[in-house]
Amino acid sequence: MTRMRWPRSRGPSRGETFARKLRVALVLTIIVAPLTVAVAWLFYRPMISLGIVALGAALAYGVMRVGVKNRTASMTEPSAA
Repeated sequence: MTRMRWPRSRGPSRGETFARKLRVALVLTIIVAPLTVAVAWLFYRPMISLGIVALGAALAYGVMRVGVKNRTASMTEPSAA
């Protein structure tokens, strides 16, 4: 008697799904955390607040830029089949 084999899933693996969720959480944290700190510092030290907003925007831009760069690089690589 042969064992019945189920077809392989064509969707992403658990590791890939986890990595995507981790990236989304990281980007959202990089965007929201500096804004929260900047609002808290707004009336106490407004110039520091503006600096924190600028730093958060630069970090968010950098993370998204690296993500787009990695995505396009993985699309151009030949698949190892």
